[in-house]
Amino acid sequence: MCHFVFQVLVFLVIYLQEVNLHAQSQQNIIVNVEDSKNSISTDFSSDLTYSCEGTIQFKDLSTNSPISWLWQFGDGGLSTDQDPIYTYANSGIYTVSLQVTNNLGVDTIIKTAYITIEKPEITSVNDTETCIYTSTQLSATYGSGTLQWYDGANTLIHTGPTFTTPSLIATTTYFVEEALTTSSINYAPPVDPAAIGSGGYHGSNFTGGVNFTAYKAFEIVSVWVDADESGNRTIYLYDGFVPDGNATITNTILDQVTVNVPDGQSRIQLNLQVPGAGDYCLGGNEMDMYRNNTATAYPYSVSGILDKVSSTYFPDYYYYFYDWELAMNTECISTREPIVAKVINANFSSVINGGTVIFTDNSTGATNWNWDFGDGNTSTVQNPIHTYTNSNGPHIVSLSINNGTCTVYDSISLSVGIEEIADDLQLVIAPNPATNTTRISFNQALPEDLNIELINTEGKLMIKTIITAGNSSISLDINSLPPNMYFIRLTTNKIVDVRKLIVQQR
Repeated sequence: MCHFVFQVLVFLVIYLQEVNLHAQSQQNIIVNVEDSKNSISTDFSSDLTYSCEGTIQFKDLSTNSPISWLWQFGDGGLSTDQDPIYTYANSGIYTVSLQVTNNLGVDTIIKTAYITIEKPEITSVNDTETCIYTSTQLSATYGSGTLQWYDGANTLIHTGPTFTTPSLIATTTYFVEEALTTSSINYAPPVDPAAIGSGGYHGSNFTGGVNFTAYKAFEIVSVWVDADESGNRTIYLYDGFVPDGNATITNTILDQVTVNVPDGQSRIQLNLQVPGAGDYCLGGNEMDMYRNNTATAYPYSVSGILDKVSSTYFPDYYYYFYDWELAMNTECISTREPIVAKVINANFSSVINGGTVIFTDNSTGATNWNWDFGDGNTSTVQNPIHTYTNSNGPHIVSLSINNGTCTVYDSISLSVGIEEIADDLQLVIAPNPATNTTRISFNQALPEDLNIELINTEGKLMIKTIITAGNSSISLDINSLPPNMYFIRLTTNKIVDVRKLIVQQR
């Protein structure tokens, strides 16, 4: 009997233990289910993933009532706001992470290479040197945008990767900037009528619409609508708010479109252009579309782009046009950088003493010199002294500076065996510089014929004429000559003289 009682007691103990374990197991299951229901799940979005400005609006999409947030934006920046607005200082590709917590735990999401910032920047400019009376090409190193060129008065003078200056007579500073245009799409709430409240179809002789304030130019690409029947609808973009859809509309129509709308719910293309910051109304008459008439909560906004602020009737009404698709271009401009077109002018003078000539460099902006004395001899000294060993002349002397960037020519007539024009026979060549014609004049009639030859810097004869004895002047037609420096050689049986003539751009 005692043995039987003992077995019963053992059985009861084991049974009670199993019941207790089962109960604990059920309790654990319930707790785990509750934990699953309340565990946090992290996610986020942003209004842009590419920007040339650098300002991004982030939005927390985490579930199950997060109570704290830690954002890391990839450039060392942090935020503990739920929906931060963050501005990146530099161009780059950035990984963004969000860690959120609630009463039951912590969760983190990392989005690699999520944000791309491309700010316009002139990274270098290429200053140039050019000769007087010539043009030069300027360029700069930049990103993927477009270069815009300005003069010293801040007037836009050219758009493109390079700029060719006009003919310059002095060192001139220009300015260049990079302009970068990016396109983006945003959607303006409410998404549909269910996001607001109750309503119904509306099609009376009434202008229903949404008044909104724009903060920049954009295009209303499309909208979501719910039509009671198919057919054409004309939709208007009005300048200014329309306060009463029952009254005659006097607002200026800025843009309009007629769309064939199918019966029921659909997205329709509008492509209406909002020209810039200001107040507007998107509306239409006899639309026969769904509209809300309760629970509207203006404003409906897209940060920095628009605020939908009211309807064309009661404050609780929202008419017809939902989930606006907005396309906009954002132009970013870099810092404007100076770029210099340096004008250098090759010039020299000479002093003749018998067959020896002292040359003096009078150039501006010269860093090196290359002289050709016209008799087969050269020099790289800045101010050389040269002795001619023969009396042949005149010798055409050239000075090239800055590795041949600019060259100037002059003639040297030695005093040995050569007679120049007498001092009392005064010679004038005018105009000089000239464009189409110039005149060679003496202060008195010539006692003998004077031969005149116009020679280019390569020694080629361009014009040959004569002033006959008893005359004192002659005109030269130089209209067909390219701009350059030329030599006028004047000769008689006893005289050889050379003068310079500059032909300018026409």
